[in-house]
Amino acid sequence: RDADGGKEALYELARLKIRLYQGQTDAPSKKVLLREARATLTEVITLYPESSLAHQAAQNLATLPTE
Repeated sequence: RDADGGKEALYELARLKIRLYQGQTDAPSKKVLLREARATLTEVITLYPESSLAHQAAQNLATLPTE
């Protein structure tokens, strides 16, 4: 949790979920991926608020639909 690698891995997981969401055509699956991406980005922001990755996560979060 407190390692830079963990921070980066969590952020990259969120970005992967965004890419999967963007490429998904099945509406129910797309909704699940969007929810997971938003939750993972929020986790980055919550766990690492002073990190530059938190700023990037907030920018990514702002570009995603709410549901």
